[in-house]
Amino acid sequence: MDALGIALFVAIGICLVWATIHDRVRNRRVSRLLESRPQRDDVTFAQAFFPASSTEGTMAVRLRAILEDNLDQSMKGLDPDDRLDEDLNAELLTNPHLFWALEEEFGIKTSVMTYAEHESDLGSVKTVGDLLSFVER
Repeated sequence: MDALGIALFVAIGICLVWATIHDRVRNRRVSRLLESRPQRDDVTFAQAFFPASSTEGTMAVRLRAILEDNLDQSMKGLDPDDRLDEDLNAELLTNPHLFWALEEEFGIKTSVMTYAEHESDLGSVKTVGDLLSFVER
């Protein structure tokens, strides 16, 4: 292996290590944020944030379960104002597994003809509350 090959190998290794450390730091930050808040079970979560609508509360609980499963984090401290990307590291636009889980749970359908429009709609979803409104449509 020549010097260029070794340099490329080392550079790729450094990038992979940096990406792994970066993800762990972000996940730790998400955990700390959520753990610093009151820990709510499903009933308390629905009542605290959606007291006027049991339907919306039920959907919010289902959404929280999907986020918890997909992000591999406890969402007991979740708040509807939490930002998906900045606070939860959800990366909705680049996380197909999360969107597929939402499609399956809430029956969201996306046709290939409207993908650009759909992506534009997702781009406007910034918070957990926005995401709940999106899946309620």
